[in-house]
Amino acid sequence: MSIQQIIQGCKAKDRKCQQALYLHTAEDLMRVALRYMKHKDEAKDIFQEAYIKIFQKIHQFDTAKGSIGAWTSTIVTNLAIEKLRRKKAFTSVQELPTALHPVSEQNILSDLAADELLTIVNQLPDSYRVIFLLYIVEGYSHKEIATRMNITESTSRSQLVRAKAKLRSLIQKKSNVNTQPYGEAK
Repeated sequence: MSIQQIIQGCKAKDRKCQQALYLHTAEDLMRVALRYMKHKDEAKDIFQEAYIKIFQKIHQFDTAKGSIGAWTSTIVTNLAIEKLRRKKAFTSVQELPTALHPVSEQNILSDLAADELLTIVNQLPDSYRVIFLLYIVEGYSHKEIATRMNITESTSRSQLVRAKAKLRSLIQKKSNVNTQPYGEAK
């Protein structure tokens, strides 16, 4: 069965097609939910809410305008942002020092596995993490982020800069811990 047939079946509320769509998209959507939510239980809630919304709104999806993967990912992203907004995650932003030591990011990043990097990204405050993910991973502009988050473009820009600085600091700390000789104290 092609993806177009699956989508048409979902629009007709065919349970087998809904299951096929779930199987086709579940792994990617759970990854998206885990990117935005720090706790696995919260990510699972977003994931579940997303499928309810996907099946309710599938009639709005137009295969000529994009892929089902992008459309479903957007639903997960929007639900995660809304949940974080309800938690007031964007009102308490921690200030970071503006003077940071320049470091070769390439060398540090090359030593990190993808799951290690995700773990470090999850240590960011919610507002930094979400803006970082929207801009760097999802490819949204600062204008789009500002609209989605109900903040100004300059806030989006400054929080992205702070997110990168905080990530750099966290990666440096991890790199320093991993490069210390055995038995020496931190």
